[in-house]
Amino acid sequence: MPQLFKLVPCPRHRLPGVDPATGLRVPSTFECAPGSLAWRLLRVARHTSPVDGVERCGNLTLINLALQWGGPMREEALVRVLLALQVACCAAGLGVRYFAAGWLFDG
Repeated sequence: MPQLFKLVPCPRHRLPGVDPATGLRVPSTFECAPGSLAWRLLRVARHTSPVDGVERCGNLTLINLALQWGGPMREEALVRVLLALQVACCAAGLGVRYFAAGWLFDG
């Protein structure tokens, strides 16, 4: 949401890239200056040390988050991780709906 509301830069291409040496998917990043709002908000997603006063911050997508937490991985493994995340979120949503409905509604 911070990128969509223009609180931090939102580059045109936010999909993960491919490392040509290994063939693995790597998270995409954008440049942010140390001390800027983007740099303070995205402390966890920073990648490399500053070069010429510019630092790389990770883009805010679920695909990039999975790659930041799990490290570079093959596309097949990334798809399995994302599908597992989707199944877990759907199961949690259904669980909340069916178990919390008794507290909110009669019957």
